Amino acid sequence: MTSATAAARRLHRDERGQMGGIEALPFGLLIFVVGALLVANAWAVIDAKLAVTAAAREAARTWV
Repeated sequence: MTSATAAARRLHRDERGQMGGIEALPFGLLIFVVGALLVANAWAVIDAKLAVTAAAREAARTWV
């Protein structure tokens, strides 16, 4: 086996760059979770506003 063949074989099995891909998975999961929490919070704000408006309307109908 020549040194060029050994170097090519060593390069083929080298996994030093693998961590660059693996660390993107937790980062992507973090982005997904934070995005889902932001959407849920925005929906809660809109839902609360609609509920308060409906409650005020019903209270006004009761007293008027």
